[in-house]
Amino acid sequence: QGNAQFKAGNFVQAIELYTQAINAHPDAVYYSNRAACYFSLKKYKEVIADCEAAKRIDPKFVKAYFRAGTAYIKLGMLPEAQQSLDAGLALDATDKSLHAEKDTVMLLQSYKAAVDAHIANGEFADAARKLDLLVEKCEMAYDNFRRKAEVLCWMGDTDKATAFLREKEYTFKTYNESLYYYLQAMVARYKNAFEESKRVLMTGLRMDPDSQLLKDSLKTVRAIEEAKARADALFKQGKHKDAIAAYDEIIKLEPYNSCLLYTLTLPTIYSV
Repeated sequence: QGNAQFKAGNFVQAIELYTQAINAHPDAVYYSNRAACYFSLKKYKEVIADCEAAKRIDPKFVKAYFRAGTAYIKLGMLPEAQQSLDAGLALDATDKSLHAEKDTVMLLQSYKAAVDAHIANGEFADAARKLDLLVEKCEMAYDNFRRKAEVLCWMGDTDKATAFLREKEYTFKTYNESLYYYLQAMVARYKNAFEESKRVLMTGLRMDPDSQLLKDSLKTVRAIEEAKARADALFKQGKHKDAIAAYDEIIKLEPYNSCLLYTLTLPTIYSV
């Protein structure tokens, strides 16, 4: 009955039936089948828990290592994914599914390392391309989500960043709402919409008053606004050298914000 419900796509009902089977007679296959249901519902931590239970019952049950590995990939836990797949391959070195998933893990790990190097070198377009695959394959790895939105902002492509956040809004709001507000505020900041950025951050802080990420971001926005006001006042007073030094301090706070840099460059040009 559980198998029939699974094939029909009725995963919640299938879980109930597999749970009844487990309660009546714990079996590695039942746990593995229930894990497959959880995987279809994107409940990857539950997948891993059921695979661990299956392995305790039957340490040589290869499918449990495969399913755990795929769930770890979705969570962005690549070292754990490799460890699980390697353990499965130690039991069956001919399993094509295990080999395919391990190849995926190795590629993703190389991409993750390359993203770090690209960002360090200011190669944001290259970083964005690799992050596309990381976001696709590791759909619950929020560090990849954050990096993709940040890289798009650093590239000056705030429209794509906005579209990306809209695409992932449900996932963010379900699993990491504070990060969603942080990235929304960042996009607004990179559009030079500082009032909107503050509004978004304050909304996020009302929902999560203890979020250090949101607090630090709000502090940065206010620091930029205050520094810009001081620099603008110096420029209006004709103190151009002091104004340029003040604008340089702002750039240190937001070195990749092309929209902000443009507005800061104009007074510098006029002072020459």
